[in-house]
Amino acid sequence: MDIDWKKAEKHVNRLQARITRAVKQKSKITAEHTENAEAPEKTGKD
Repeated sequence: MDIDWKKAEKHVNRLQARITRAVKQKSKITAEHTENAEAPEKTGKD
């Protein structure tokens, strides 16, 4: 069984890009939630 390394590398790069985007998105969402939880005065609620 021969492995098409160019094709494998292409798939790995695509997965790596998807993972990077997902981690950045999760970090952004987590930061927003943390900011809101730590600063309730910004929302006008006590």
